[in-house]
Amino acid sequence: MSSLTLDVSGRGRGSSGALGHRFGDSARAWVDRAGAEGRAAYERGLARSRTAEGLFPSREDDLREAQETVRALQARNRARWWERCLSGVYADYAAAAVETLTPDQDPGGRVSGWLESGSRTLLIAGENSRGKTWSAFAVGNQAAAVAPLPMWVVAWNSADLDAALRPSSPNCDKVMEHASECDLLILDDLGAEKVTEWTLEQLYRIVDARVRNRRRLVVTTNLPYDERGFSGSTAPAGPVTPNLVGRYGHRITERLIHEATMVRVTGPSWRRPVPF
Repeated sequence: MSSLTLDVSGRGRGSSGALGHRFGDSARAWVDRAGAEGRAAYERGLARSRTAEGLFPSREDDLREAQETVRALQARNRARWWERCLSGVYADYAAAAVETLTPDQDPGGRVSGWLESGSRTLLIAGENSRGKTWSAFAVGNQAAAVAPLPMWVVAWNSADLDAALRPSSPNCDKVMEHASECDLLILDDLGAEKVTEWTLEQLYRIVDARVRNRRRLVVTTNLPYDERGFSGSTAPAGPVTPNLVGRYGHRITERLIHEATMVRVTGPSWRRPVPF
């Protein structure tokens, strides 16, 4: 039997050898995905069938055991991955919850209700320090706690993602794979990265892959859609730059807003100056 592993997504890699004739193709597929623990479940079922003197367990029982093993591994791996995302600069957002959002951060319940909606993208825009990241991580924590199987949630600050995708960065291929294939990607502070042709190409690859495969995406940004700026803004009159269209072009921006739930976060600044 070949060596099998289960990666952070919960998706197994590899293929099985001869697994015996009592389990059927569907059970073998689940065993393949479960890696070592799945094989152990298989061996337990095989041992029962060999010692039961003709009273063999059903294929459904064996398949159910393998499925439960896979789901438990997926849930554990996804929880560990989200814990990693909540370390470092995002440690304070472990407490973010949709129940804590103010009406300014959750207008019309469009943030707290987004996971249950048919929308695949949530674009949270607004001026600096209005709680956009808190709103995004409230959704991330909600998705990471979905029962019975949490969603695979990945979070990146846009500038850090840009650096991690550089060819000189270790695991850059894995970073691209995870950002493109996870169940939910949080792309925080879009617009903070330095824009180059290379950056635009990587962002396009990620956004396009997620839109085509209908994978969920949460984006926070302080950039308005175009030069008209945010409605009701107190900024001086005239074209507003930078903006999403001007910075990323129509090809990327139109994919970002395709069938998206677009939320403008308002209210007072969360950050207060410290007197000295």
